[in-house]
Amino acid sequence: MEKTVPAKEHLLIDKPAEFSNQIIKQVQELIQEGGQIKPELIKVGLHRAALLAVILKGDLVISVCCLKTPLSSYRDSVFKDAGVPEMKDDYNAELGYVVTHSDYEGLKLCQQLLTAMFPHLNDKAIFASTRKPAMIHILGKFGFKPVGKVYKQDLSLLIRQGI
Repeated sequence: MEKTVPAKEHLLIDKPAEFSNQIIKQVQELIQEGGQIKPELIKVGLHRAALLAVILKGDLVISVCCLKTPLSSYRDSVFKDAGVPEMKDDYNAELGYVVTHSDYEGLKLCQQLLTAMFPHLNDKAIFASTRKPAMIHILGKFGFKPVGKVYKQDLSLLIRQGI
């Protein structure tokens, strides 16, 4: 479960149920601070997740990403809103909650998380949505491509084919 990353940080990848309540609470707080998700949806999304990756510095969660198992209704609405509803059935996994603590931004921690997580994901066709151009750029390095149109004013849908 544990891998060492630079600067005495620890990278952990496992099912969310395998993490301590303390880590899960910090993950929820970090995701909420990112401001991209309604707070009431975070706990439910984490509970349904297939895989969670975090980077810890000491006992502090400084970066997180998650392989989510979205509800079909949510997935269907994302693809419909992006104007590509015909693609929805090909993507049953979502990469989400990719957030780094503001004090640690710019250190390529999201890329470290994704690099460590992708060996667990290669066979999955995955979608992601984001408002951030920087995240579109980062996800592009991992084979994600934008599809459809920008929806809800500023959200982009990206997809990655399974290998």
